[in-house]
Amino acid sequence: MGKTSCKPAVVLFPAALTLAGGVGGWLYYRYVGCAAGACAITSNP
Repeated sequence: MGKTSCKPAVVLFPAALTLAGGVGGWLYYRYVGCAAGACAITSNP
């Protein structure tokens, strides 16, 4: 069997996108919020 190696970019790129999405979502929640309950997302963080 051949030696398999996982390139760091294969792991780090999706992890960075997930982190950026989480931070972006939190920033939206914190600074934009949901005026008068008209949000598509209705749960609390």
